[in-house]
Amino acid sequence: MKRIDIVKLKFELTHALNSTFYTNPDAGEFEKVLKDLIDHHAPEKSRVAMKRTLAPWFNDDFYSAKRLRRNKERKWQGTRLDSDWIEYRQAVENFEHHYQGSKI
Repeated sequence: MKRIDIVKLKFELTHALNSTFYTNPDAGEFEKVLKDLIDHHAPEKSRVAMKRTLAPWFNDDFYSAKRLRRNKERKWQGTRLDSDWIEYRQAVENFEHHYQGSKI
């Protein structure tokens, strides 16, 4: 959208719509004129997305431990209680255990 010449697009759009409206006020023709102008000024680009396979160590247990660690961390940050800190540290150790064990 950054490289579109707005002045030229506005001029061509006004000219095309005026001539189309007076010659053929059909909605289908109106849509075709708009589509052609937009395709000319801002052509659609296609992209190819490559699907990556997940690392073999990134499994459900790892993901669950990671989620639990973040939940405990958010809880501790909200309350700042010692009991929540202990739970958070246990979740960190559990996560690190899963992480170290699965990467080897």
